[in-house]
Amino acid sequence: MLCRAPRNLYEPGALEQRCELIRTMTKLCRHREIRRRPIAFDPVAPQTKQEDSPSASSFPLVCDPRQCLLCIGDEGLPLAQRMFCYSRVAKMMDHIEDEHLRRFAPDAMITCPHPTCRKEGVPLEGVLHFKRHAQDVHSIKLRLPKVYIPEQSTKRTVASCDSHDL
Repeated sequence: MLCRAPRNLYEPGALEQRCELIRTMTKLCRHREIRRRPIAFDPVAPQTKQEDSPSASSFPLVCDPRQCLLCIGDEGLPLAQRMFCYSRVAKMMDHIEDEHLRRFAPDAMITCPHPTCRKEGVPLEGVLHFKRHAQDVHSIKLRLPKVYIPEQSTKRTVASCDSHDL
């Protein structure tokens, strides 16, 4: 269908095939390929089981502001990816918004993923509470939602003057 044009668009199914092709190509164009980071090969001897699962105390409570708090708490990731620091805070904020916080409803109960907080079972009532907790406890500042505040009128009203006031 892409290479040759049908001789008669009114042939049974030819027009429908072309429409379906356009819909499929439109869907394909919406997809974006994620840039993959190469995983560095470490020729050092394999880690022991104790190093694979570090204890909660090995993660500092106050984190680097460029670290992803949700990746720190993901035990399925290798230690190097859990402790990864982004080059800029804005990149980390983009990562958290795009990769993690999208799956939570704004008022969903969230348990802090940091190993120390998870061990203590710190409950957070919604995404805003999670963001405030991340900033106050872990020193990781996250974007707060933009709130619309209507501008107040800066025009001053001039009191009307009566001729007898002059």
